[in-house]
Amino acid sequence: MTDKQKKLLKPIKGDFYKEVNHAGQESLAQVLIDDNFFNSMAAIIVSIDKTISFREVAKGNAKVAPFLQMLTTSTIGTVLPQFTEEYGDNKKIDVVFSPSHSLFLDGLPGSKMSGIYMDKNGNWKF
Repeated sequence: MTDKQKKLLKPIKGDFYKEVNHAGQESLAQVLIDDNFFNSMAAIIVSIDKTISFREVAKGNAKVAPFLQMLTTSTIGTVLPQFTEEYGDNKKIDVVFSPSHSLFLDGLPGSKMSGIYMDKNGNWKF
């Protein structure tokens, strides 16, 4: 992991649960999987600074061409007239997906990175 990706992880204190069972026998082995096992994978994904454009992906498909022609401010303006007032008539709209957390923060400052953790009761939170 890069230093940027490591900064997205949180410090977790992990102790073994029980070193001996109820009969006093020692454990042969223990495996501890903490939140950062999953969050490290999420950190790698959200550090990919790439965007995927619907128009770029669909432009070679003839079946999608009519839909792309309708993907304009005027089409949305039929439902939301203030949209065309603010952005103008017949301007192309694109739908873009990105796993990048830094690009997401530009649009929604203060938001948290997606992740998985287990609370003190053993419930998984996403």
